[in-house]
Amino acid sequence: APALLTAEEFARVAGPDQPAELVRGELRLMTATFWHHGLVAAEVFAILSGHVRAHRLGLCFGDNVGFRLD
Repeated sequence: APALLTAEEFARVAGPDQPAELVRGELRLMTATFWHHGLVAAEVFAILSGHVRAHRLGLCFGDNVGFRLD
């Protein structure tokens, strides 16, 4: 069984060259996306962000931002 990582350890080893996520301490490598994914993500972000701003609902983040969920 692979060694489990903490969020802090993951933050030190994760890099921009290989998309990855930490799930219950386990490092999971992800496949890179292609240009069409970026285009769709940008369209969704633009529409959602405009709505959120117009109604003062909070903040929106792009699809390449890391989050820590406890």
